[in-house]
Amino acid sequence: MLRFEVDAMGQLRRPRLLGLTGDAARDAEMLEVLRSVRLAHAPPPDLPQPLTLLILPTDARGGTRCREAAGRSPS
Repeated sequence: MLRFEVDAMGQLRRPRLLGLTGDAARDAEMLEVLRSVRLAHAPPPDLPQPLTLLILPTDARGGTRCREAAGRSPS
């Protein structure tokens, strides 16, 4: 989960992770990529900010691994 703001030019600003992945290099890379994101259109001026985004892992078929794992019982 991450939080960020979008400026009037569509640039992501102040991205921050709300939870760590457990891999410091992955976390740093995610933040670096987010700092380079520019949206095609600026957000509406009245859009409440900051925005929160949840990213879920997916498998090769597009299903979430979290949902599949939740249905299994521990071995």
